[in-house]
Amino acid sequence: MIVHVGQYLQATCDRWPDAPAIIGATTSLTFGQLADQSRQIATALIGLSPLTRCPVAVLLPREPATVAVFQGVLWSGHFYVPLDPQSPLERLGKILSDLSPLVVVLSQQDRSRLAHILPTQTHVIELEATLASAPTDAREAIQARIDQTVDSDPVYLKYTSGSTGHPKGVVLPHRAVVDYIEWAAVTYQLGPHDAIGNQAAFTFDVSVQDIYLCLKTGAPLYLIPESHFSFPANLVEYLSTYQISYFCWVPSVLVSVSKLNLLAEVELPQLRWITVLGEVMPTRHFQYWAAHCPTATLVNTYGPTETAIASTYYVLDRSFEDDQPLPIGRACRNTEILILDEQQLPVGDQQTGEICIRGSSLALGYWNDPEKTARAFPEIVHRDHYPEKMYRTGDLGHWNERGELMFVGRLDTQIKHLGYRIELGEIESAASRIAEIQRACVLYDEVRQQLILCYESTHELDRGALRKELAETLPAYMLPRVLLHMASFPLNPNGKVDRQQLQSHYLSQTTTPNGMA
Repeated sequence: MIVHVGQYLQATCDRWPDAPAIIGATTSLTFGQLADQSRQIATALIGLSPLTRCPVAVLLPREPATVAVFQGVLWSGHFYVPLDPQSPLERLGKILSDLSPLVVVLSQQDRSRLAHILPTQTHVIELEATLASAPTDAREAIQARIDQTVDSDPVYLKYTSGSTGHPKGVVLPHRAVVDYIEWAAVTYQLGPHDAIGNQAAFTFDVSVQDIYLCLKTGAPLYLIPESHFSFPANLVEYLSTYQISYFCWVPSVLVSVSKLNLLAEVELPQLRWITVLGEVMPTRHFQYWAAHCPTATLVNTYGPTETAIASTYYVLDRSFEDDQPLPIGRACRNTEILILDEQQLPVGDQQTGEICIRGSSLALGYWNDPEKTARAFPEIVHRDHYPEKMYRTGDLGHWNERGELMFVGRLDTQIKHLGYRIELGEIESAASRIAEIQRACVLYDEVRQQLILCYESTHELDRGALRKELAETLPAYMLPRVLLHMASFPLNPNGKVDRQQLQSHYLSQTTTPNGMA
C-alpha cells in the first residue's frame, strides 16, 4: 500500500532502472539515475538537520534534475515548495519570508542574484555541488524517514495568487496525491510504452499529475521546451517526433493550435489521451482536436489548486454545437461534489449554486493563514452526524439532465450593473459563439460602470455588426460598451489567460479613442 508518494520512484526504479524517466531539452535521466540523484539530495538534507516535515524551497528551472530534487526532499522527510527563480524578486522575497523554509535549493548561477532575499536562518544547497559530491549510500536513513511518514503529512506547497496581493500557499498531503494518481493510472492506463508530454510549469499543480503518473506507471515524461508553446507549429512537430501519447494541458494551448489549423496536414496516431485542466475549454476548439485526432480520447477536467489536481472529469462522448458549454463531468474517485446555496445547504435539482468539494483530495489548508483556511474549508453544515470539512471553490455550477456537472462561472465575477446581477461568463460564452472570435474575456470597470469585451481574432471586427450579433442572445443591459480587439491574449506562466494584463491593456486604451465605443 502506497502511503508516501516517494514510494512510486522506488518501485519503478526496481522494475526498470535503465528505462528513460525524465527527458528535457538538453539532459535526461533514467529511473535509476533519477533515484541516485534523489538519494544524493536526501542525504544532504538529512545531514543538515534532524527535523522533519519542514518546507524546502526549490528555486530551479524546469529540468530533469529538479524532479530529482523534489523526490530527494520527500525522501528526507520534508515537503517541497517549487518556485520560479525568474519570478520578480519582490514576489519571491515575500514568499520566502512567509514560508521560512528550512532549506533553499538553487543553482550556483542564481545564488548571488537571490542572496539578498534568502532568509538569514535558512540553509542553502547548491544543486551542482551536491550532485557532484554528496554520497548516495544513506538508504537506511532515507527509508527510516519514509517509514515515519503518515498520509496526512504534506507532500508539496504551491503558491497561488491571493486576492490581497500577497501569494497564498496551498498545502497538499500525501493521501490526496496518492489517491488521485491511483485513480488516474487506472483511468488512463499508461505504461512504459507511453510518452507523457508536459506543458505545465513545476509551480502549477498540473505538473504534479505529469510527474507522478510517470513515476507510478513507468511512462517517460517529456519536458516540452517552453518556447514551443509560443510557436504552435513546433509543438505539433514535437508531439509527432517524440510520439507523445498522453498530455494534460491548459485549454489556451489547444486553442492556439486549433485557430491556426495546424492539425490539418499532420497525423498523430500515437496520441491516446488529450486532457485539459485549468480554465474553460472552448467547445469548438475541443471538437477540432477530436476531429483531427480520431485515435485519442478527449477528457475535460476540473479542479482547483486546493484539491489534488482534478476533482471531476468528462470524457467527450457526443457532439456539441459550438455555442454549447462542455460538461466538467463527474467526480473522481473518493471525491463528492456538493452544489450549495448561500446558506451552504443543497440546492434543488439542476439549480445553480456554489461548487463545493469533499473527500480525500482536499488540501490541508493555507500556509500560515488559519483564518483563511477556516473560511475556505468549513465544516459541512447539513451533515451533522460528525464533523467533516469541505472546500468552497467560489465557482458556480449545476447538474444537467444527464447528471453531469456544468461550470457556470465565478461567484467573484458576478457583478451588479444597472441594477441587474450579471455573470460575466455568460457574456463571454455569447461572444465565443461568434465564428470570428477565437477567445473572449469580459472585464468590468466599476468606476466608469461599463462592461468591456476583450476578444481574440485574426482581425478587428466591425463594431456595429459585433454588437448586433451579441444583441441576438444578450439583453441590452448585458451588452459590452467597450470592445477591445487583440491578435492574441496575454498568458501567464501557467498558460492561462492573464486577466490582469488584459485589465492593464484596457486601462491604457481609456486615454485614447482606440477600443472605445
